[in-house]
Parts: sequence; structure tokens; C-alpha cells
Amino acid sequence: METFITDLKFAIRVLWRDRMFTLTCLLTLILCIGGNVAIFSGLHAILLQKPPYPEPDRLVGLYTQMPRWGYEYNTIGTADYALRRQAESFEETALYTYQSLNFTSGNTTDRVVGLRVSSTLLSTLGIEPFLGRNFTPDDNHEGAERVAIVSYGFWQEHFGGDPGAIGNEFRMNSETYSLIGVLPEGFVFQGQYIRVWIPFTFEAGWDSEENLFNHSYRSIGRLKEGVTVDAAQNELDRLTHELTLRDENARQFVERTGWNSQVDSFDAVQTRWLRPRIMTLQIAVLFVLIIGCVNIANLMMSRAIKRQREWGIRLSLGASRLALARQVVTESLVLSILGGTLALIFAQGAIGGLNAMIEGSLPYGRELSLNFPALLFALGSALFAGILCGLVPLPFLFRKELSDSVHNESRSVTEGKASGGLRSFLAVAQIALACTLLIGSGLLIQSFNNLLKVDPGFNQDQVLLARYTLPGKNYPSIPEKLAYADRLIREIENLPGVQHVGVASSVPFSGSNSSSTVTVEGYTPSEEEEQPLINRINLHRDFLQAMGIPLIEGRFFRPEDFQEDAPRTIIIDQQVAKRFWPEASPVGKRIAWGTHEGDLSEVEWFTVVGVVGNIKHNSLRDEVRHGRSYHPVAWNMTGMQIIVKAAGSPEALFDSMRKVALDVDPEVPLYHTRTMRSAIDNSLQSTRQPMVLLIGFSATALILSALGIYGVLAYQVLQRTREFGIRIALGAQDGNILGQVLRRGVLLTLIGLALGLALAAGLTRLMNAMLFEVAPFDLNVYLIVAGSLTTIALLACCIPALRATRINPVEALRQE
Repeated sequence: METFITDLKFAIRVLWRDRMFTLTCLLTLILCIGGNVAIFSGLHAILLQKPPYPEPDRLVGLYTQMPRWGYEYNTIGTADYALRRQAESFEETALYTYQSLNFTSGNTTDRVVGLRVSSTLLSTLGIEPFLGRNFTPDDNHEGAERVAIVSYGFWQEHFGGDPGAIGNEFRMNSETYSLIGVLPEGFVFQGQYIRVWIPFTFEAGWDSEENLFNHSYRSIGRLKEGVTVDAAQNELDRLTHELTLRDENARQFVERTGWNSQVDSFDAVQTRWLRPRIMTLQIAVLFVLIIGCVNIANLMMSRAIKRQREWGIRLSLGASRLALARQVVTESLVLSILGGTLALIFAQGAIGGLNAMIEGSLPYGRELSLNFPALLFALGSALFAGILCGLVPLPFLFRKELSDSVHNESRSVTEGKASGGLRSFLAVAQIALACTLLIGSGLLIQSFNNLLKVDPGFNQDQVLLARYTLPGKNYPSIPEKLAYADRLIREIENLPGVQHVGVASSVPFSGSNSSSTVTVEGYTPSEEEEQPLINRINLHRDFLQAMGIPLIEGRFFRPEDFQEDAPRTIIIDQQVAKRFWPEASPVGKRIAWGTHEGDLSEVEWFTVVGVVGNIKHNSLRDEVRHGRSYHPVAWNMTGMQIIVKAAGSPEALFDSMRKVALDVDPEVPLYHTRTMRSAIDNSLQSTRQPMVLLIGFSATALILSALGIYGVLAYQVLQRTREFGIRIALGAQDGNILGQVLRRGVLLTLIGLALGLALAAGLTRLMNAMLFEVAPFDLNVYLIVAGSLTTIALLACCIPALRATRINPVEALRQE
């Protein structure tokens, strides 16, 4: 222990004496370790931390796939839920969907996000209410009393945290609900913004196989003890097969779409889109750490060569080489642990910035934090850096000629071939890793640039969006819902600067979509062809004009098209027109919803009156596959979106629109107001965020790599000072000296580039899901990165090369 304390004190004195070296190493460690800890906290929250429920490994996500229609993760229907409940693999299953609720408190009405759930959801999760009771199967029956369970925060905010609040009544969607339970503090399911849970109402026939393929809900299950995910999947496959044997319609649907029930780890389902992004960032920041360690190793090596005479003297005075080695490693560990400790401060700030960047996007309402696993990771990174950098100088301690350095005062001990080769190898490794990171950044930048160039097919500017939800009690019928929409539209049209107003069941970039099979008059699909499927938007008034979707042929809807007794009309996009009428005009042709065969005389036909341009609906990455149709039909008019085209800035209308809506009905507030441009911008976050972080890591790696090349060549010039002095004295030209130094730097750069390009060609394939219209091996990106990295490396080489040409021969020889 005494020896360790002595080594520690000596290490602190030495590091304090060489403060510039110490400061450089500390800054490098703070940046590299801090960045790693920040990203690892995200990796831990997303991939390593289990869902915060009892026995989370038994929880599974239940969903459907329709690969022939391009749906990899699809919701399920109530009949599908009933089918899954037959499976013996599950201890319990549950159904849920999001529900927007208008919560009335006094004279104000606010929007509350809730979940409509089956009575089994909490028990499936293994959660009991903090106060009150859970839902029961009776709560899901038609005519049951309206009850609700609320979050702990909602209970504190609106019921004052009163334990006696159970049984109290409150109003949502103009109806009275009884409070029957309060969820535990800190409990989160599907986001912290979920405030109220209410039960489904399972109407008669909800489990009929006719509803099997109406996908509107999400589902979760808990496996029985000892049952695996694979076993549950096999059972669902068997149940699906039995269904197709007894139901001809089901068999045809499965054949057309490839429909199948899927079961997977609940955590895997929740984090599936985050996994490739966080893994890419973690690999990138580990590369930065390695590059930083290489830079410190180079500094340690240079410092070791300078200290050879000091070590030789200490050997002459009786010190052992082992003792010297112990002191060198102690110095490195002190440096790395101090750097790691300071890195935690940097990491804490970086984590705060990351939380602000990804607010609300992590599963289970999690946030990144500097927790115990992150602290262990920081300690491990610091020890890795300390041990790695501490081992680098050790070969110099065991060189045979070290003891002779005391007697060779007139001649410095130079760097050996082995250590020179190691320095060159480290510089090459830096360039290779930096090249890989730069190529990854370049691919993401190119993807983002490609996305920005995508035409969404509608006007992005001066368009304002908002939502409203009508309470079923006050607006039970379609005419009453339409009357409300008409009143609201008229009031908003009267606001200054408003050009067009419409409402629709869904709008682009809102996260909602609806589709259905269709029957096209005169069109018979071939056996190999997919069943015709069209995405649909139900609208009222000037939706198409407000969105700026261009009319290609025919006409827009007229006021009479929205009358209840008007002939059924429909507008389609170019994709639908091209598929069904490639050689003729679709105007006047007819389409019916659903799959119909045989006698079509009783089918409700919709006549095409216009063709509009294709649009991007879910994201700019969308492929226009099935096409889209627009209907002046009052379907799902309960929750609608308002679209306003303004003459000027749409933001100026926000407050006026909210006030107008409350004047029309105080219990129906507008919510989720935003501009169309902000909606599109929000959809780009999943591409922008990893791109920005990767660019930052790549820039850091580039700077460190340039410093690494500079350090290698600068030390080479220092070692060859006498040689260059003699050459200059004998008449060597500046160009010759410059060329000798630059050749070494160019050679190291080219080797590093070759390795980096090869490494990037392999690793960037992992980024394929993050790329848009750019291949993992994009020649332009590779050439730009290679050229940029070569230029920067050459600039770093020029400084020591020019210094070599300015060596004074007399001074160089005098120093020897």
C-alpha cells in the first residue's frame, strides 16, 4: 500500500509538471468517454433495460402481417383478438387503442389522451391499481356504467391526491364517468402522456369472423410459465390454418394478403425502430474513443522517448525496470480516471441535450440518465483507456540501450523501428476509423438531402392543421356531426386571411391511415395479382383545395356532393387511375368498397368525378403503392382534422381558431394545432437526430485523426533533425526535404483510407434501414470522403514538412 501511495504521489507530480500534456490528454478523454457514456445511457434505456413490469420476459406484443400488401407491423381486429384468446400459450391477452377525450373541469375543457382497453390489460401487465379497483369483464359490456382509471399525476392534479376520491364523478366527452382506480406512481404504458384509461364496449358480434380483418387495435399478451415465443407462434399459425379451413372468405383473404398472426417479445416490438439507430451511434462513438486513445498513446510514446534519459538515471541509481513500469502505468491510470470523472460532468450535460432532442420518443416513458450501468461503463472506458495508453511506453523501459542513455549526453536516444512502426500503425488505424465514420455521416447526409427534395404532392406552406373530437352523447348521428363541421368551417372561413377550410378523417403526416379492398367495375384481377386495395380519406368541404393537391382531370367536389341524398362520388389519385384505367380516362367509372363477386346489382357504387396528384401520406419515404381515394362521406366524423389554407402566416390563426371552436361548442376544444411544415419536419426527426450526432462524432474523429498524422510526422522531423541539417548543408533543396516528409504522410493516409473504405463497405450495410434512395456503397459519398480526408491529412502533413525545410544546419549539428 505504501508503494502504491508513493507511485501515486510521484504520478501526480509528474503530470502536474507536464501540464500541457496532461491538459491535452484530459480534454481528449472528457470528449471521448463523455460521448460514449451519453450514447450508452440511450443504449441501456432502449436495449438493455427490461420493461418496468413484473416478469417482463413473459410479455409479448401481438400484431398481424400482410406482406403482400406491404404491412410488416399491423394492428389487429376484435375478432382476431378473440381468436388469440383461444390459444393455450397465453396466460392472458389484452386489447387497447388510443382515445382522445375532452375533459371538462368547471368552465374549461381540455384535451386528455387516454387508452380504451379491455378489462384484462392491467392484469396482463401484472399491475394492480394504487387505489380502488381494476376493470372487470362487466365493464366491457354494452350498457355498463361509465368508469375510468386515471394516472397518479392526473389524480394529484384534478383530485388533489385525495384517497377518498374513489367513486367521484367527472365529465369527459360530455358524459359522466366514475373514478374507480388510480394507477401507481411512476407507472407508464405507451407514453407518459396517457392520463385516463376507460373500458372498451364490446358490442354484439364483436368476435364474429366477419370482423377478423378490420385492423384498428393493438394487443399484448402474457405467456404461460415455461411457454416460449416460438411455441406461441406455432400455436397461432395452427389456429390461423384451422380458420382458413372452415371459412372460405378467410382463406381467400389470407391468400391475397399473406395475412398472419405474429407474436414477439413485447420489448422487441416497442423498440424495433430504435435499435438500428442506437447501435449505429454506439459503434460510431466507440470508434471515437479508440481514436482518442490512439492519440493519447502517441503522446505517451513521444513522452516516453523524451524520458529515456530520466529512466536511465533512475536505473543507474538502483531502480528496477518493473518499478518504473509500475509508475508509468500508475500515471496513465491517474490520467484516465481523472479524465473519466470529468467526463461524467460532460456526459450529464450531453444526456440532458439528448433528452431534449428525443423527448417522448423512448418506450415506457423513459429518459436517458446517468445511472449505475452508465457509471460502470464510464469506469470501464476509463480503465480501458488507462491500461491501453499505459502499456504503450513499456517497450521503451525494457530496451537494452536505455541504461546507456546516461552516458550518451552528446547524442539523444532515438526511436526504434518497432516503436516507429507502432506509431505509424496507430495513425493508420485512426484514419481508417475516421474514414468509416465520415462515410456513415455522408450516407445519412445524402439520405436527408434526398428526403428534403421529395415533393409531398401538396402545399407545405401556409397550411394549418388541428384536431377535434365530438362527444358521442351530444352528437350521436351523422347529420349532427356534419352540422357541427359546417358551423365550425363557416366560423373559421370568416377569420381574416383564411382562403380554404376543410375537414378530413386523416391528413398527411398525422400518423393515421385507413385502407380497404375495392371492386372496380369491369376490372378482374388475375390470379397472380394482389387483391385491389386503396387507401381512403373521408372529407368534407375544401380539403383538397386547402391542401393544394393538384387537380389532374375532372373536377373537385361541389357543395351538392356533400348532401346526404346526393349520388355517391369519389376522387382518386393518379396511382389508382394508372392501375385500373391505364389507357382510358377514369372519370365516370365506378368503384365499390369491399370484395364483391357474382351479382353486383345491389352494390353501392361510387362514381369517379376527378383525378388528383399522388401524395406522401405517412412520411416522405412513402412509396405510392396502393393509391388513394377521397370521399365526401360522413364516416368516422367523431374525431376529425381541420385543414386551413391561409393567405399569410398560419401561426397567427392559432388563437383565433381555438376561440372560434369554443364559441361553437365549449366542450369541444381544438388540439394538436400545428402547421403542415412542422408536421413534415417532425417526421424527419428519426433521420435528422442520428445524422446530427454522427456528424458530430465524425468531426471529432477527423480532428483527432489529423492530429494523429501531424504528431507522427512532427516527431519524425524531430528525430531526423540532424539528418535533415546535414542534407541541407550539403545542398539539398527544400522540395526534396518537403517531399521526403510528405511521402511518409501520404503513404500512411492512403493505407488508412484503403482500410477505412473496406471497413465502411461492411459496416454501413447495418445502416440500410436508415438510408433513403442511397446505397450503403454510394460511389459519390466514398469519393467525397476519400478526397476530403486526404486533403485534411495533407494539410496536417504540411506543417511538419515545412518545418523540416526551415531547419538551420548549424543549429542542428550543434545540438548533436
